[in-house]
Amino acid sequence: MSCSKPLPKDLFRDFLKNKFHNNNVDNYLRECLDSVVNQTLKEIEIICVDDGSTDKSLDILLEYAKKDNRITVLKQENLHAGVARNAGLAVARGEYLSFCQR
Repeated sequence: MSCSKPLPKDLFRDFLKNKFHNNNVDNYLRECLDSVVNQTLKEIEIICVDDGSTDKSLDILLEYAKKDNRITVLKQENLHAGVARNAGLAVARGEYLSFCQR
């Protein structure tokens, strides 16, 4: 996954939306989520879209959402990245957006 390094704080003003398109990435998902939730910029919204995964990805997303109220989990059948991104965009509330995808 491409989000294992901290995002530069100076690129964002108000809110940073991290929207994940997630499909069968449970081996990498914890590392990626840990990286995002541990950013120094705490005023972020994290939107995770489970795109019909058949592994433990949804369970991991829900586990993290229970521990961190900045995380919103959306679930849909496998409709692929474009539809998943649009689903995340539909609920995003801030001014800036960042996508994270494997």
